[in-house]
Amino acid sequence: MKFDELNMEVSLIEGSNNHQVDLEKNNQEKNASPEIVENRILFNNPTVGNVQCSVTATPKITLFHGSVNLNNSVLLQTMASPNSLNICLLLEGFIETHFQSHKKTLHLCPNSHNSIHLIEPEGEHQFPGGENKVFHLNIRSDHFFNHFNSDDVITDKFRNSIFKNLPLVASSKPMPVSPEMKSVIYALMNNPFRDGMKKMYLELKTFELLMMQFLQFDEKSDTGTSLSPKERKIASEIKMLLEDNYLQSWTLGELAKQTGTNIQTVKKSFKITYNTNVFTYYQKLRMDYAKHLLLDLNKTVAEVSDTLGYSHQNHFSLAFKKMFGYPPSQLKERQAKLFW
Repeated sequence: MKFDELNMEVSLIEGSNNHQVDLEKNNQEKNASPEIVENRILFNNPTVGNVQCSVTATPKITLFHGSVNLNNSVLLQTMASPNSLNICLLLEGFIETHFQSHKKTLHLCPNSHNSIHLIEPEGEHQFPGGENKVFHLNIRSDHFFNHFNSDDVITDKFRNSIFKNLPLVASSKPMPVSPEMKSVIYALMNNPFRDGMKKMYLELKTFELLMMQFLQFDEKSDTGTSLSPKERKIASEIKMLLEDNYLQSWTLGELAKQTGTNIQTVKKSFKITYNTNVFTYYQKLRMDYAKHLLLDLNKTVAEVSDTLGYSHQNHFSLAFKKMFGYPPSQLKERQAKLFW
């Protein structure tokens, strides 16, 4: 990419053998002009999974979006530009993120978002496997500081963090992606212009999305809900238990027994830590595995239903449609079309 300061280095590290894959080597430059650069990151590995992402960059803003479809839990390492404001949205999947300049681990669940001011560029993003649809905007801090100003509390906090060169996360918990945000996201992913007009459209829509985010953060500021270290450990143990045994049938009582606590603590600790309930996460793991069986192993719907322990194939089809919005019989047809 021509804008050296906006280069985004991306690599996958497979959890099972710590094998690193440099996704930058899979870059395909689609379009380049003095105003804007566009790249595609395409990667496919039978063991790891596949990545289909797009990167659009101007000297001030970088847009990264696409699908990360993984067979197993992996670590995605990124190197963005330092001193930048990052808009992070997850449309599907789950991510645990840790940035060098921020001590706490950040979590995103399906249709959630957060914003963070980064001092150091290094980031690590843990994916549990399955399909993850990501949307990320990186804005140079000086560009935000010079061009984005309003009276809301969140904007003031970010401007102050940039002025003092300190990291900042907008919210301790991710917020839901609203229908209005999805409309702007769709517009950004389908920018109809070229060159200078494309750059202007990207910048205008980025600030529109940022405004929607900040208004939501301002309206629903943190309530201070907290967990003890023991409760956060319980949430982590439950998450690992589900990821390692998602074909097993679980109840809240069984999870409580396995982690030495009660049902109420199971529900509360998991919800506050990961901003989703236990069985939404559990079901997503199972349905992502169903996708893997249908697509990669060419299993029939009936075979997958049986593998997941459903007594009737229709029950599986209904659960699949509830999760993804379409029945399993349409999966291969939809997969053949690029999501973006």
